[in-house]
Amino acid sequence: MIRGLMTAASGILANEKQQEIIANNIANAETPGFKSDDGIQGTFEEMLLYRMNDHSASGPVLNTNERVGTLGLGVQILDSRPRFTPGPLRETGKSTDFAIIDDPARGDIHGFFPVLVGDTVQLTRNGSFHQDRDGSLVDSLGNPVLIVDENGQALKQVRVYMEGSALQAIDLTTGQPAVDPVTRQPITNVERRMVVDVDVKQVKQLGNNLYDPGTAALPPSQAQLKRGFVEDSNVDLTQTMVNMMNVLRSYEANTRVVRTLDQTLQKAVNEVGKV
Repeated sequence: MIRGLMTAASGILANEKQQEIIANNIANAETPGFKSDDGIQGTFEEMLLYRMNDHSASGPVLNTNERVGTLGLGVQILDSRPRFTPGPLRETGKSTDFAIIDDPARGDIHGFFPVLVGDTVQLTRNGSFHQDRDGSLVDSLGNPVLIVDENGQALKQVRVYMEGSALQAIDLTTGQPAVDPVTRQPITNVERRMVVDVDVKQVKQLGNNLYDPGTAALPPSQAQLKRGFVEDSNVDLTQTMVNMMNVLRSYEANTRVVRTLDQTLQKAVNEVGKV
């Protein structure tokens, strides 16, 4: 009976975590580039049950150590993983907005914008950029937009500026147009260098619509970049609300189990003990 309480309680905790994930999806339904999260649910290791020292009414042992079966010990949320399906494109007309259009034939390889957060390179799908007071492109959090060289190494000392409608890469150390350290040639194809290809199975979600690429190289992307558009969130509000109601029903069922077992234990203590 106590084991049943623990199993039901684990379901309640898993439901609460699942509701947090769903609530976060709903809160970011209008965040450009946001990818909805799915809660990955798993069970605890099952327990194998045996009948041990089972006696008949007359006394002799019957079927010692006979296998009964397995017993589940509850569930847990193992992880939350973003679903990298494309979101709808929305035209903004702003020259600082960019949307990445991935090729479905490339599977788990998706394009991302590299940005500089502190001293680390992180990735985002949110192409709603603007210019800071110095005129360089930054994301919605003020992180500078980066470009990469031909070998996929982010150039932290380079910033992207706009001259009219054209993009230009400027080396902060010299104040001159940036030169690719691999080819030793001036970087002219700035838009191509602003997007990198990454296997989404290798990225780690950080929050604030940012991802950690780890130690993987970040080659210039093969994806299409559409200017004057942003990719909206891929959250399906209708399906998300259905999921929320299903989780709520599961939560209520688990709480009823806990309440029933608690009442049964109370009777066992207060009434059976008197017999």
